[in-house]
Amino acid sequence: MRAGDSDRDEVVALLGDAFAAGRIDYEELHHRTDRAVSARTMGELRVLVRDLGPIPDPGAVLVLNAGLGRQVRSGPWEVPPRLLVTAAVADVRLDFTRAVCPHREVHVEVRPGLGRVRLLVPRSWGVSLVGLRTGWGSVRNDLPPQPRSGRPAIIVAGRLGVGRVDVRRPRFSLR
Repeated sequence: MRAGDSDRDEVVALLGDAFAAGRIDYEELHHRTDRAVSARTMGELRVLVRDLGPIPDPGAVLVLNAGLGRQVRSGPWEVPPRLLVTAAVADVRLDFTRAVCPHREVHVEVRPGLGRVRLLVPRSWGVSLVGLRTGWGSVRNDLPPQPRSGRPAIIVAGRLGVGRVDVRRPRFSLR
């Protein structure tokens, strides 16, 4: 399978993390990064990170379907590069505040039907709603489209129907 720019960027980021953790030295980082930038296939990229842990499958899609029951992802969970979220009547809540996200971009396709999709996103991340068609539904987004340097961007697309999409920063309370 051919590798794209985002695939090469992910591998370079994984190599940077491995260097920061002391698993590879500077020479090895430099050598592997040069090979990653010129890689043409996913196989060439996998070889570069094989001994550092698994490289996420770029085609991996997490499907969350909240028919009549609520779906929640919170706490430490690994964010795939693509999510498909459907909510016929119930709600879906995706809390990214403690999530592990090795990707620069996360594509979320929403189809809320009558339900609600709520994204709790750290302040340093960006959220873009450019591919979202609202219809009768409503949208609220408290975050800017551009993330801070090195942080992930979430790109939301899909069709709302009568449902809602809420993108908010987490609220912290002192108890």
